[in-house]
Amino acid sequence: MTLGILAIEYKMRDGNIEYDYWVVDFDFDPPIKIAGPSSDLSTIKSLLQEILDALEDRETQDEKRDYIRDLIKICQDYEMENKIRRINELQQEEMEKFNKSTQSVNFEMK
Repeated sequence: MTLGILAIEYKMRDGNIEYDYWVVDFDFDPPIKIAGPSSDLSTIKSLLQEILDALEDRETQDEKRDYIRDLIKICQDYEMENKIRRINELQQEEMEKFNKSTQSVNFEMK
C-alpha cells in the first residue's frame, strides 16, 4: 500500500483555478481515493498522517485492508452524492432557462 496525496485541479466558471486534495493509494492505476476531498493541503496532510497512524494500530493485514476498504467506501459514497447533487443543480439551471425562454415566447404571442 503506497499512500500519498493527489491534487485535482478545477477551472471554475469564473476562470479561477481551485484544487481538491485527496489521500489516495498509488498502488492502483488510477489511484484509489481513500479520504478527502479538502481544498486545504495542510488539512489533507493531517488526514494522511491520521490514516497512517491508524494503520500502524492495526495488527494484521486483514484489519488494515478492512480499514482501507471502509475509507474507500466512504469516499465513493461521498463522490456519488456530490455527482447526484451536481446533476440536480444542472437540471435545475436548464429548467430555469427553459422556463424563461417559454415565458418570453408566451409574452411575445400575447
